[in-house]
Amino acid sequence: MLVKVAPMGEQVVEVNVEVGSTVCQILDTADVDHNDRAITVNNESATLNTSVSSDGSIISLANKMKGGK
Repeated sequence: MLVKVAPMGEQVVEVNVEVGSTVCQILDTADVDHNDRAITVNNESATLNTSVSSDGSIISLANKMKGGK
């Protein structure tokens, strides 16, 4: 299945992976580093262990918000 990896501020990468691959496996295939960023799969909160089973899914990575004073 085709999955898009979209790290904020970086180039979007499309990869072909097996149905049920984890986010971690997909990031490795796309050669994208997690860098402790927040992960969403199709706009739903996810973790590195989340399985992806839909063709055309989009994994987004965004810097986590930090609280201020």
